[in-house]
Amino acid sequence: MSKRTIQLVGPYRDIWRELMSHDPMWRPGEDEDEVLPFYEWSLEGPAGTGKTFFEGVLLEAMHQRYPRMRSVVIRKTRVSLTDSWMQVFEDDVLGPDHPILLKGPSRAHRNEYSWDVRQGRSVTRIAGMDNPTRLFSTQYDFALVVEGIEFKEDEYQSLYRAMRNSGTPFKGIITDTNPGNTTHFLNRRPDREGTRMERVKTKHWHNPAYFNPTTKKWTAKGRQYMMILDQLSGVMRRRLKDGEWCSAEGAIYPHFDEAVHVFDPGEPTEEMPHGINALEYDYFMGGIDFGHLDATDLQVWGVCEKGGIRYVDMLAEWYGAKVRLETMAEWVKGAFEEFGFVKCVADHRTDLIEYLNEQFGWRKGQDGHNLVQKAQKGKGSVSAGIELVKDLMGDPDRDRPTVVRFSSRALRYECPIHRAQNLPVGVVEEIPGYVWAEQKEDRPAKNEPDPGCVDHGCDAMRYILTEIWKTKYGRRPGTLEAAQAFKQENIDKMSAEEFGEYVEKYGDT
Repeated sequence: MSKRTIQLVGPYRDIWRELMSHDPMWRPGEDEDEVLPFYEWSLEGPAGTGKTFFEGVLLEAMHQRYPRMRSVVIRKTRVSLTDSWMQVFEDDVLGPDHPILLKGPSRAHRNEYSWDVRQGRSVTRIAGMDNPTRLFSTQYDFALVVEGIEFKEDEYQSLYRAMRNSGTPFKGIITDTNPGNTTHFLNRRPDREGTRMERVKTKHWHNPAYFNPTTKKWTAKGRQYMMILDQLSGVMRRRLKDGEWCSAEGAIYPHFDEAVHVFDPGEPTEEMPHGINALEYDYFMGGIDFGHLDATDLQVWGVCEKGGIRYVDMLAEWYGAKVRLETMAEWVKGAFEEFGFVKCVADHRTDLIEYLNEQFGWRKGQDGHNLVQKAQKGKGSVSAGIELVKDLMGDPDRDRPTVVRFSSRALRYECPIHRAQNLPVGVVEEIPGYVWAEQKEDRPAKNEPDPGCVDHGCDAMRYILTEIWKTKYGRRPGTLEAAQAFKQENIDKMSAEEFGEYVEKYGDT
Protein backbone atom coordinates (compact mmCIF):
# COMPACT_ATOMS: atom_id res chain seq x y z
CA MET A 1 0.00 0.00 0.00
CA SER A 2 1.53 3.32 -1.05
CA LYS A 3 1.90 6.16 1.38
CA ARG A 4 0.09 8.36 -1.16
CA THR A 5 -3.13 6.40 -0.81
CA ILE A 6 -3.31 5.86 2.94
CA GLN A 7 -5.49 7.80 5.33
CA LEU A 8 -3.82 8.52 8.64
CA VAL A 9 -6.13 8.12 11.60
CA GLY A 10 -6.08 8.58 15.35
CA PRO A 11 -2.77 9.55 16.97
CA TYR A 12 -0.86 9.14 13.71
CA ARG A 13 -2.90 11.90 12.13
CA ASP A 14 -2.38 14.18 15.15
CA ILE A 15 1.42 13.74 15.13
CA TRP A 16 1.54 14.25 11.36
CA ARG A 17 -0.39 17.50 11.59
CA GLU A 18 1.78 18.83 14.39
CA LEU A 19 5.11 18.15 12.69
CA MET A 20 3.98 19.25 9.26
CA SER A 21 2.48 22.52 10.50
CA HIS A 22 5.79 24.37 10.75
CA ASP A 23 7.18 26.79 8.15
CA PRO A 24 9.26 24.83 5.60
CA MET A 25 11.18 28.02 4.73
CA TRP A 26 12.28 28.55 8.33
CA ARG A 27 15.87 29.66 8.80
CA PRO A 28 17.86 29.46 12.04
CA GLY A 29 18.94 32.67 13.72
CA GLU A 30 16.20 34.95 12.34
CA ASP A 31 14.87 35.35 15.88
CA GLU A 32 17.62 35.24 18.50
CA ASP A 33 15.10 34.70 21.33
CA GLU A 34 13.31 31.84 19.60
CA VAL A 35 13.06 28.62 21.61
CA LEU A 36 12.19 25.73 19.30
CA PRO A 37 9.47 23.29 20.36
CA PHE A 38 10.70 19.87 21.44
CA TYR A 39 8.46 16.86 20.87
CA GLU A 40 8.86 13.49 22.54
CA TRP A 41 6.38 10.72 21.80
CA SER A 42 6.36 7.07 22.82
CA LEU A 43 4.27 5.04 20.37
CA GLU A 44 3.20 2.06 22.44
CA GLY A 45 0.85 -0.61 21.26
CA PRO A 46 0.44 -4.25 20.31
CA ALA A 47 2.23 -5.84 17.40
CA GLY A 48 0.76 -4.90 14.03
CA THR A 49 -0.67 -1.44 14.77
CA GLY A 50 1.29 0.19 11.93
CA LYS A 51 3.89 2.01 14.03
CA THR A 52 6.82 1.24 11.72
CA PHE A 53 4.87 2.06 8.56
CA PHE A 54 3.70 5.40 9.98
CA GLU A 55 7.24 6.32 11.02
CA GLY A 56 8.49 5.65 7.50
CA VAL A 57 5.74 7.72 5.89
CA LEU A 58 6.32 10.57 8.34
CA LEU A 59 10.10 10.47 7.92
CA GLU A 60 10.00 10.77 4.15
CA ALA A 61 7.41 13.54 4.31
CA MET A 62 9.49 15.58 6.76
CA HIS A 63 12.63 15.23 4.65
CA GLN A 64 10.72 16.38 1.61
CA ARG A 65 9.34 19.38 3.52
CA TYR A 66 12.45 20.48 5.44
CA PRO A 67 15.41 20.47 3.01
CA ARG A 68 18.18 20.83 5.60
CA MET A 69 16.84 18.26 8.03
CA ARG A 70 19.13 15.65 9.59
CA SER A 71 17.56 12.70 11.37
CA VAL A 72 18.62 9.31 12.72
CA VAL A 73 16.87 5.95 12.86
CA ILE A 74 18.40 3.96 15.70
CA ARG A 75 17.97 0.54 17.24
CA LYS A 76 19.97 -1.30 19.88
CA THR A 77 22.18 -2.78 17.17
CA ARG A 78 22.60 -1.56 13.60
CA VAL A 79 22.27 -5.04 12.07
CA SER A 80 18.83 -5.55 13.63
CA LEU A 81 17.42 -2.69 11.53
CA THR A 82 18.14 -4.38 8.20
CA ASP A 83 15.28 -6.88 8.18
CA SER A 84 12.90 -4.92 10.37
CA TRP A 85 12.43 -1.16 10.08
CA MET A 86 14.47 -0.77 6.87
CA GLN A 87 12.57 -3.55 5.12
CA VAL A 88 9.22 -1.87 5.79
CA PHE A 89 10.57 1.57 4.87
CA GLU A 90 12.16 0.51 1.58
CA ASP A 91 9.59 -2.04 0.39
CA ASP A 92 6.29 -0.68 1.70
CA VAL A 93 6.88 3.08 2.01
CA LEU A 94 9.38 4.08 -0.68
CA GLY A 95 8.99 1.24 -3.15
CA PRO A 96 11.86 -0.40 -5.07
CA ASP A 97 12.01 2.32 -7.75
CA HIS A 98 12.42 5.26 -5.40
CA PRO A 99 15.39 7.45 -6.43
CA ILE A 100 17.16 7.26 -3.08
CA LEU A 101 17.30 3.45 -3.36
CA LEU A 102 18.74 3.34 -6.87
CA LYS A 103 22.17 4.44 -5.74
CA GLY A 104 24.58 3.46 -3.02
CA PRO A 105 25.12 0.18 -1.15
CA SER A 106 22.65 -2.61 -0.45
CA ARG A 107 20.26 -2.51 2.49
CA ALA A 108 22.56 -4.47 4.78
CA HIS A 109 25.41 -2.02 4.18
CA ARG A 110 23.42 1.20 3.87
CA ASN A 111 24.32 3.83 6.45
CA GLU A 112 22.02 6.66 5.34
CA TYR A 113 19.20 7.84 3.08
CA SER A 114 19.52 11.24 1.41
CA TRP A 115 16.99 13.47 -0.32
CA ASP A 116 17.91 16.26 -2.77
CA VAL A 117 15.04 18.74 -2.53
CA ARG A 118 14.79 22.43 -3.44
CA GLN A 119 18.54 22.87 -3.70
CA GLY A 120 18.98 21.34 -0.28
CA ARG A 121 20.09 17.95 0.96
CA SER A 122 18.39 16.26 3.89
CA VAL A 123 19.79 13.07 5.39
CA THR A 124 18.70 10.20 7.63
CA ARG A 125 21.44 8.20 9.32
CA ILE A 126 20.96 4.50 10.11
CA ALA A 127 22.67 3.62 13.38
CA GLY A 128 22.86 1.38 16.42
CA MET A 129 23.86 1.92 20.03
CA ASP A 130 26.57 -0.67 19.41
CA ASN A 131 28.55 1.99 17.51
CA PRO A 132 28.20 5.19 19.57
CA THR A 133 31.16 6.86 17.84
CA ARG A 134 29.39 6.78 14.50
CA LEU A 135 26.05 7.62 16.08
CA PHE A 136 27.19 10.74 17.91
CA SER A 137 29.57 12.01 15.24
CA THR A 138 26.61 13.86 13.68
CA GLN A 139 24.08 16.36 15.03
CA TYR A 140 20.38 15.76 14.41
CA ASP A 141 17.00 17.49 14.39
CA PHE A 142 14.95 14.34 14.87
CA ALA A 143 15.38 10.74 16.04
CA LEU A 144 13.32 7.59 15.56
CA VAL A 145 14.09 5.02 18.28
CA VAL A 146 13.05 1.58 17.02
CA GLU A 147 12.07 -1.10 19.55
CA GLY A 148 12.60 1.18 22.52
CA ILE A 149 11.94 -1.77 24.85
CA GLU A 150 15.53 -2.87 24.10
CA PHE A 151 17.05 0.34 25.50
CA LYS A 152 18.10 1.33 28.97
CA GLU A 153 17.01 4.76 30.10
CA ASP A 154 20.53 6.20 30.17
CA GLU A 155 21.07 5.00 26.59
CA TYR A 156 17.85 6.67 25.54
CA GLN A 157 18.71 9.91 27.31
CA SER A 158 22.12 10.00 25.62
CA LEU A 159 20.29 10.94 22.41
CA TYR A 160 19.48 14.37 23.81
CA ARG A 161 23.03 15.55 23.36
CA ALA A 162 22.80 14.88 19.61
CA MET A 163 19.68 17.03 19.05
CA ARG A 164 21.71 20.10 18.00
CA ASN A 165 21.25 20.47 14.24
CA SER A 166 19.53 23.56 12.84
CA GLY A 167 17.60 22.16 9.90
CA THR A 168 14.03 22.25 11.24
CA PRO A 169 11.91 24.64 13.31
CA PHE A 170 11.53 21.94 15.98
CA LYS A 171 13.38 19.05 17.65
CA GLY A 172 11.90 15.69 18.41
CA ILE A 173 12.19 12.02 19.29
CA ILE A 174 9.68 9.29 18.49
CA THR A 175 10.10 5.90 20.15
CA ASP A 176 8.12 2.81 19.20
CA THR A 177 7.61 -0.20 21.42
CA ASN A 178 5.40 -3.13 22.18
CA PRO A 179 4.44 -3.07 25.87
CA GLY A 180 6.62 -5.17 28.17
CA ASN A 181 7.20 -5.40 31.89
CA THR A 182 5.56 -2.69 33.98
CA THR A 183 8.93 -1.65 35.44
CA HIS A 184 10.41 -0.63 32.06
CA PHE A 185 11.32 3.04 31.89
CA LEU A 186 9.13 3.60 28.79
CA ASN A 187 6.09 2.72 30.88
CA ARG A 188 7.13 5.05 33.71
CA ARG A 189 8.73 7.96 31.92
CA PRO A 190 5.53 9.52 30.45
CA ASP A 191 4.01 9.72 33.94
CA ARG A 192 7.13 11.11 35.58
CA GLU A 193 6.93 14.76 36.57
CA GLY A 194 9.20 17.02 34.54
CA THR A 195 9.57 14.81 31.46
CA ARG A 196 8.22 15.78 28.05
CA MET A 197 7.51 12.28 26.78
CA GLU A 198 3.87 11.75 25.83
CA ARG A 199 2.36 8.27 25.85
CA VAL A 200 0.65 7.53 22.50
CA LYS A 201 -1.42 4.36 22.50
CA THR A 202 -1.79 2.70 19.11
CA LYS A 203 -4.48 0.18 18.16
CA HIS A 204 -4.87 -2.34 15.36
CA TRP A 205 -7.56 -0.22 13.71
CA HIS A 206 -4.99 2.56 13.28
CA ASN A 207 -3.19 0.36 10.74
CA PRO A 208 -4.69 0.98 7.26
CA ALA A 209 -3.36 -2.36 6.05
CA TYR A 210 -5.60 -4.13 8.59
CA PHE A 211 -8.55 -1.77 8.95
CA ASN A 212 -10.14 0.36 6.23
CA PRO A 213 -10.86 3.79 7.79
CA THR A 214 -13.39 4.61 5.05
CA THR A 215 -15.55 1.49 5.17
CA LYS A 216 -14.85 0.93 8.89
CA LYS A 217 -14.20 -2.75 8.18
CA TRP A 218 -11.29 -5.10 8.71
CA THR A 219 -9.35 -6.03 5.60
CA ALA A 220 -8.60 -9.65 4.74
CA LYS A 221 -5.05 -9.16 6.10
CA GLY A 222 -6.48 -7.68 9.27
CA ARG A 223 -8.87 -10.56 9.87
CA GLN A 224 -6.11 -13.07 9.29
CA TYR A 225 -3.68 -11.29 11.62
CA MET A 226 -6.21 -10.92 14.42
CA MET A 227 -7.01 -14.63 14.07
CA ILE A 228 -3.30 -15.37 14.61
CA LEU A 229 -3.10 -13.10 17.66
CA ASP A 230 -6.14 -14.84 19.12
CA GLN A 231 -3.98 -17.95 19.51
CA LEU A 232 -1.79 -16.18 22.08
CA SER A 233 -2.41 -16.61 25.78
CA GLY A 234 -1.24 -15.23 29.09
CA VAL A 235 1.27 -12.41 29.21
CA MET A 236 2.07 -12.61 25.48
CA ARG A 237 -1.59 -12.09 24.61
CA ARG A 238 -1.91 -9.13 26.98
CA ARG A 239 1.20 -7.49 25.54
CA LEU A 240 1.03 -8.31 21.82
CA LYS A 241 -2.75 -8.38 21.26
CA ASP A 242 -4.20 -6.18 24.00
CA GLY A 243 -1.28 -3.77 24.28
CA GLU A 244 -0.96 -3.93 28.08
CA TRP A 245 2.14 -3.32 30.16
CA CYS A 246 2.20 -6.29 32.50
CA SER A 247 4.63 -8.31 34.56
CA ALA A 248 5.44 -11.88 33.67
CA GLU A 249 2.96 -14.42 34.98
CA GLY A 250 4.13 -15.98 38.19
CA ALA A 251 6.75 -13.33 38.91
CA ILE A 252 8.87 -14.51 41.84
CA TYR A 253 9.55 -10.96 43.05
CA PRO A 254 6.25 -9.22 42.19
CA HIS A 255 6.99 -6.13 44.31
CA PHE A 256 10.24 -5.32 42.54
CA ASP A 257 10.00 -1.78 41.21
CA GLU A 258 12.94 0.02 39.60
CA ALA A 259 11.61 3.34 40.86
CA VAL A 260 11.88 2.00 44.43
CA HIS A 261 14.72 -0.48 44.36
CA VAL A 262 17.24 1.15 41.99
CA PHE A 263 19.10 4.22 43.24
CA ASP A 264 21.80 6.52 41.90
CA PRO A 265 24.67 6.55 44.41
CA GLY A 266 25.99 9.83 43.02
CA GLU A 267 29.59 10.87 42.64
CA PRO A 268 32.11 9.58 45.21
CA THR A 269 33.89 11.89 47.61
CA GLU A 270 36.66 11.34 50.13
CA GLU A 271 34.10 11.16 52.93
CA MET A 272 31.61 9.08 50.88
CA PRO A 273 33.77 6.83 48.67
CA HIS A 274 30.79 4.89 47.31
CA GLY A 275 28.78 7.95 46.32
CA ILE A 276 27.17 10.92 48.01
CA ASN A 277 23.78 9.14 48.03
CA ALA A 278 25.15 5.83 49.33
CA LEU A 279 25.12 4.65 52.92
CA GLU A 280 28.06 4.34 55.31
CA TYR A 281 28.52 0.60 55.09
CA ASP A 282 29.65 -1.56 58.00
CA TYR A 283 31.07 -4.30 55.78
CA PHE A 284 30.82 -5.81 52.30
CA MET A 285 29.87 -9.27 51.03
CA GLY A 286 30.66 -10.79 47.63
CA GLY A 287 28.92 -13.56 45.76
CA ILE A 288 29.43 -15.54 42.56
CA ASP A 289 27.20 -17.65 40.36
CA PHE A 290 29.62 -19.55 38.13
CA GLY A 291 28.95 -20.09 34.46
CA HIS A 292 30.84 -21.39 31.47
CA LEU A 293 28.71 -21.11 28.35
CA ASP A 294 26.09 -19.44 30.55
CA ALA A 295 26.86 -16.17 32.27
CA THR A 296 29.08 -15.80 35.32
CA ASP A 297 27.84 -13.17 37.75
CA LEU A 298 29.90 -11.52 40.50
CA GLN A 299 28.23 -9.08 42.88
CA VAL A 300 29.40 -7.00 45.84
CA TRP A 301 26.90 -5.75 48.42
CA GLY A 302 27.34 -3.21 51.20
CA VAL A 303 25.67 -3.77 54.57
CA CYS A 304 24.62 -1.02 56.96
CA GLU A 305 22.67 -1.25 60.20
CA LYS A 306 20.63 1.79 61.25
CA GLY A 307 17.98 1.99 63.92
CA GLY A 308 18.00 -1.75 64.39
CA ILE A 309 17.30 -2.39 60.67
CA ARG A 310 19.87 -3.94 58.36
CA TYR A 311 20.04 -2.33 54.90
CA VAL A 312 21.85 -3.85 51.94
CA ASP A 313 22.86 -2.25 48.64
CA MET A 314 24.30 -3.96 45.58
CA LEU A 315 27.20 -1.69 44.64
CA ALA A 316 29.07 -3.57 41.92
CA GLU A 317 28.36 -6.34 39.42
CA TRP A 318 30.36 -8.11 36.71
CA TYR A 319 28.19 -10.12 34.30
CA GLY A 320 29.49 -12.05 31.31
CA ALA A 321 29.05 -15.30 29.35
CA LYS A 322 31.93 -17.56 28.26
CA VAL A 323 34.19 -15.96 30.86
CA ARG A 324 37.72 -17.35 31.08
CA LEU A 325 39.09 -18.41 34.48
CA GLU A 326 41.75 -15.72 34.31
CA THR A 327 39.14 -13.05 33.61
CA MET A 328 36.92 -14.23 36.45
CA ALA A 329 39.91 -14.14 38.80
CA GLU A 330 40.69 -10.57 37.76
CA TRP A 331 37.10 -9.57 38.48
CA VAL A 332 37.23 -11.07 41.98
CA LYS A 333 40.65 -9.59 42.68
CA GLY A 334 39.55 -6.13 41.58
CA ALA A 335 36.36 -6.37 43.64
CA PHE A 336 38.32 -7.36 46.74
CA GLU A 337 40.85 -4.57 46.28
CA GLU A 338 38.03 -2.03 45.98
CA PHE A 339 35.68 -3.26 48.70
CA GLY A 340 37.66 -5.61 50.96
CA PHE A 341 34.62 -7.88 51.44
CA VAL A 342 34.63 -10.14 54.50
CA LYS A 343 33.65 -13.18 52.45
CA CYS A 344 32.66 -14.16 48.92
CA VAL A 345 30.07 -16.95 48.77
CA ALA A 346 29.88 -18.95 45.57
CA ASP A 347 27.98 -21.67 43.79
CA HIS A 348 29.19 -25.17 44.68
CA ARG A 349 31.98 -25.50 42.12
CA THR A 350 34.80 -26.75 44.34
CA ASP A 351 37.39 -26.61 41.55
CA LEU A 352 36.66 -22.95 40.78
CA ILE A 353 36.55 -21.96 44.44
CA GLU A 354 39.92 -23.59 45.04
CA TYR A 355 41.32 -21.93 41.92
CA LEU A 356 40.34 -18.45 43.14
CA ASN A 357 41.72 -18.98 46.64
CA GLU A 358 44.98 -20.47 45.37
CA GLN A 359 45.38 -17.87 42.63
CA PHE A 360 45.81 -15.07 45.14
CA GLY A 361 46.80 -16.97 48.27
CA TRP A 362 43.77 -15.70 50.15
CA ARG A 363 43.60 -17.04 53.69
CA LYS A 364 41.91 -15.30 56.58
CA GLY A 365 42.42 -15.64 60.31
CA GLN A 366 44.63 -18.01 62.19
CA ASP A 367 42.70 -21.13 61.21
CA GLY A 368 43.17 -20.52 57.48
CA HIS A 369 39.60 -19.85 56.31
CA ASN A 370 39.28 -19.31 52.58
CA LEU A 371 38.00 -15.92 51.49
CA VAL A 372 35.87 -17.55 48.76
CA GLN A 373 33.58 -20.17 50.29
CA LYS A 374 30.62 -22.29 49.27
CA ALA A 375 27.23 -20.65 49.59
CA GLN A 376 24.80 -21.98 52.18
CA LYS A 377 22.79 -24.62 50.38
CA GLY A 378 20.74 -27.66 51.18
CA LYS A 379 17.27 -29.09 50.81
CA GLY A 380 14.78 -26.29 50.46
CA SER A 381 17.49 -23.61 50.37
CA VAL A 382 16.31 -22.17 47.05
CA SER A 383 12.71 -21.59 48.15
CA ALA A 384 13.86 -20.38 51.59
CA GLY A 385 16.31 -17.97 49.98
CA ILE A 386 13.66 -16.65 47.60
CA GLU A 387 11.27 -16.01 50.49
CA LEU A 388 14.03 -14.13 52.32
CA VAL A 389 14.74 -11.92 49.30
CA LYS A 390 11.00 -11.25 48.83
CA ASP A 391 10.75 -10.11 52.44
CA LEU A 392 13.78 -7.85 52.09
CA MET A 393 12.39 -6.23 48.96
CA GLY A 394 9.43 -5.08 51.01
CA ASP A 395 5.69 -5.28 50.59
CA PRO A 396 3.68 -2.04 50.94
CA ASP A 397 0.47 -4.03 51.38
CA ARG A 398 1.90 -5.74 54.46
CA ASP A 399 3.90 -2.81 55.86
CA ARG A 400 7.20 -4.52 55.19
CA PRO A 401 10.00 -1.99 54.62
CA THR A 402 12.31 -2.10 51.63
CA VAL A 403 15.86 -2.83 52.77
CA VAL A 404 17.33 -4.02 49.44
CA ARG A 405 18.55 -1.58 46.78
CA PHE A 406 20.56 -1.78 43.56
CA SER A 407 22.99 0.91 42.45
CA SER A 408 22.26 2.25 38.97
CA ARG A 409 26.04 2.42 38.48
CA ALA A 410 26.77 -1.12 39.66
CA LEU A 411 27.40 -2.84 36.31
CA ARG A 412 31.15 -2.96 35.73
CA TYR A 413 31.15 -5.45 32.86
CA GLU A 414 28.18 -5.79 30.50
CA CYS A 415 28.00 -9.06 28.57
CA PRO A 416 28.06 -8.32 24.80
CA ILE A 417 26.78 -11.83 24.02
CA HIS A 418 23.63 -11.42 26.12
CA ARG A 419 23.10 -7.87 24.90
CA ALA A 420 23.29 -8.94 21.25
CA GLN A 421 20.73 -11.68 21.95
CA ASN A 422 18.41 -9.32 23.87
CA LEU A 423 18.97 -11.35 27.05
CA PRO A 424 19.21 -9.79 30.52
CA VAL A 425 22.50 -8.20 31.51
CA GLY A 426 22.68 -8.01 35.29
CA VAL A 427 20.33 -8.93 38.11
CA VAL A 428 18.09 -5.85 37.72
CA GLU A 429 17.25 -6.91 34.16
CA GLU A 430 16.75 -10.54 35.21
CA ILE A 431 14.25 -9.96 38.01
CA PRO A 432 11.16 -9.04 35.90
CA GLY A 433 11.48 -12.31 33.95
CA TYR A 434 12.35 -14.48 36.95
CA VAL A 435 9.16 -16.57 37.25
CA TRP A 436 7.86 -19.71 38.89
CA ALA A 437 7.84 -22.96 36.95
CA GLU A 438 4.52 -23.70 35.28
CA GLN A 439 2.49 -26.36 37.02
CA LYS A 440 1.96 -29.51 34.95
CA GLU A 441 -1.60 -30.81 34.94
CA ASP A 442 -0.55 -34.38 35.70
CA ARG A 443 2.09 -33.52 38.31
CA PRO A 444 2.08 -31.92 41.75
CA ALA A 445 3.02 -28.26 41.91
CA LYS A 446 6.69 -27.47 42.51
CA ASN A 447 7.64 -24.31 44.31
CA GLU A 448 10.69 -23.60 42.16
CA PRO A 449 11.81 -21.14 39.47
CA ASP A 450 11.21 -21.89 35.82
CA PRO A 451 14.36 -23.68 34.58
CA GLY A 452 14.20 -21.60 31.41
CA CYS A 453 14.71 -18.32 33.28
CA VAL A 454 17.96 -16.40 33.01
CA ASP A 455 18.80 -16.43 36.71
CA HIS A 456 22.57 -16.03 37.19
CA GLY A 457 22.24 -12.67 38.94
CA CYS A 458 19.21 -13.79 40.94
CA ASP A 459 21.15 -16.82 42.21
CA ALA A 460 24.18 -14.74 43.23
CA MET A 461 21.89 -12.28 45.01
CA ARG A 462 20.20 -15.11 46.90
CA TYR A 463 23.56 -16.56 48.01
CA ILE A 464 24.75 -13.22 49.34
CA LEU A 465 21.58 -12.16 51.15
CA THR A 466 21.20 -15.60 52.71
CA GLU A 467 24.77 -15.40 54.02
CA ILE A 468 24.28 -11.90 55.39
CA TRP A 469 21.07 -12.79 57.25
CA LYS A 470 22.26 -16.14 58.58
CA THR A 471 25.67 -14.98 59.75
CA LYS A 472 26.15 -12.43 62.52
CA TYR A 473 28.80 -10.06 61.27
CA GLY A 474 29.74 -7.04 63.35
CA ARG A 475 30.62 -3.58 62.21
CA ARG A 476 33.79 -2.85 60.27
CA PRO A 477 36.90 -3.88 62.22
CA GLY A 478 37.88 -0.21 62.38
CA THR A 479 35.05 0.38 64.87
CA LEU A 480 36.19 -2.33 67.31
CA GLU A 481 37.64 -1.46 70.69
CA ALA A 482 40.77 -3.19 71.97
CA ALA A 483 38.79 -5.62 74.10
CA GLN A 484 36.98 -6.91 71.01
CA ALA A 485 39.66 -6.63 68.36
CA PHE A 486 41.61 -9.72 69.40
CA LYS A 487 38.73 -12.09 70.01
CA GLN A 488 39.03 -15.09 67.73
CA GLU A 489 35.57 -14.57 66.23
CA ASN A 490 36.60 -11.09 65.08
CA ILE A 491 40.08 -12.09 63.97
CA ASP A 492 38.51 -14.66 61.65
CA LYS A 493 36.74 -11.84 59.85
CA MET A 494 39.84 -9.70 59.30
CA SER A 495 42.31 -9.58 56.48
CA ALA A 496 46.01 -9.75 57.34
CA GLU A 497 46.27 -6.00 56.75
CA GLU A 498 43.38 -5.27 59.12
CA PHE A 499 44.84 -7.51 61.80
CA GLY A 500 48.20 -5.72 61.44
CA GLU A 501 46.50 -2.35 61.88
CA TYR A 502 44.97 -3.51 65.19
CA VAL A 503 48.33 -4.84 66.40
CA GLU A 504 49.88 -1.47 65.63
CA LYS A 505 46.97 0.47 67.19
CA TYR A 506 46.49 -1.56 70.39
CA GLY A 507 49.86 -3.29 70.83
CA ASP A 508 50.81 -1.27 73.89
CA THR A 509 47.44 -1.49 75.66
